[in-house]
Parts: sequence; C-alpha cells; structure tokens
Amino acid sequence: MNFVKTLKTIKKQKYLIIMVLPFVIWLIIFRYVPLWGWITAFQNYKPGLPIFQQQWVGLKYFKEMFSDPEFYLVMRNTLAMSILSLIFGFPLPIILAILINEIIGLIKQPILFFGEPKYFWWIVVFSDIWKEVGWNTIIFLAAMTSINPELYEAAEVDGASRFRKIWHITLPGIMPTVIMILILSIGNIINIGFERQFLLRTSAVRNVSDVIDLYALDYGIRAGRFSFGTAAGIFKSVISLILLFSANKITKKVTGYRII
Repeated sequence: MNFVKTLKTIKKQKYLIIMVLPFVIWLIIFRYVPLWGWITAFQNYKPGLPIFQQQWVGLKYFKEMFSDPEFYLVMRNTLAMSILSLIFGFPLPIILAILINEIIGLIKQPILFFGEPKYFWWIVVFSDIWKEVGWNTIIFLAAMTSINPELYEAAEVDGASRFRKIWHITLPGIMPTVIMILILSIGNIINIGFERQFLLRTSAVRNVSDVIDLYALDYGIRAGRFSFGTAAGIFKSVISLILLFSANKITKKVTGYRII
C-alpha cells in the first residue's frame, strides 16, 4: 500500500524531481564520490601508485596532527571567525548599512587593516556577512510570504502595533526557517573555507589568519603529504556531523523544530 502511494507521489511530483535531478547528480559526483579518497588518510600515500598498493599506516597522521601545536592555533582561528560570523550574520541587513553609513567621516587618519592582527577576524567576518546577507534575506522573505495575511488583519483589528505583529506573527511564522538555517550554520561552523583568509593574509597577521583548510593546504598538499591533508579533511567532516546532529537535537528539545 505504501509502495503504491509512493509511486503516486512520484508521478504527481515528477517535474519537481526532474528539476532537482541535476543537483542530485552534481552532489553525488562532487560530494560523495570523492569520499573514496578518504582512505589515503590511513596510508603513506605516494602519487603514481595504485591506491591498494600504498603503505597502510593506520592513525599515524591523525596522531601527528593532534600533537602539532600549529593545529590548535588554526583551530582557534577557524572557530573564532566561524562563531563571530554566526553571531553577527543573523541580524538584519539594515544594521550593516547603518554601520557603514555612520562610520564615514569619523576617523582622522587611515587604519592599516591588513597590517594589524586585531582587525583580521573582523574583516573576514564582515566580508562574509556582506556576501551572505542578501541570500539569507531572500530566504526569510520567501518564508514570510507563507504567513496567512488574515492573522495580520485580525491583529490589527485587536489594536496590535507593528512591533506586536512582528513579534507575535512574523517571527513565529518564520521560526521553522530560522531554526533550519541556524542548524545548518552550526553544522558548517568549522567549514569556514580558506579563500578569504588566503587572499587577505599577510605576514603581519599570519598567526590570526591561518585556518584548518589552510593548515591542510600548507602542511599537507603543498608539502607533498597528501595523507596528512586528507586526515585534516576527515577531522573537519566528523566535527561537522557532530555539530549538525547536536544542534538538531538541542533545537528539537528547546523549540520543537528540527530538520532531520
């Protein structure tokens, strides 16, 4: 019975399935197929040799990574910039516009942003907010369109102010979307990437700019230690899964919403 019902649902939504199919294929090719390369983290990988002729070394590179003081420095930088992005990335876009508008004319001399380590985390955070704020705003606006307009009409009849309508109707109405984005953001907290840090870092800010991805690049791939770089990538993925499921479980208990 359930099988027949599933077939009917698939037939009814066939055009939606066709639309999403290219993305699923992309996901499989670029996200899941490369997982095969994870086994190199447990080998003394040498380019050119078949993968099953490599020397197996077990957890050697994981132990080496966790015993390296540099690893904890880049983890600090990664978590600091990610958490700051999470905290400051959720407020309304208007806040950023006001800050930019108000700062004009308030400084008396140029600030060497790229020469002062204390500014680097904030440069990365606000550049990330600038990049993501438009997309997230569209998502929240789309969620707001699903709220029943009659709720606002009823609230207005009862004499509710605009702030009251926002607090009691708009925010509860988009809460499932807010929770979904929050959970995904927490799950991705360690996946900060390296492009901005790589392009913006200088020798003066090196201690605060290196993140886990740059660590894997510099001490793994560039050094010819492909297994070490893969081990760092596996560590990132495991932490991301733990954060994702933890955030999902906590939000389920606190708010009643979850994504999985």
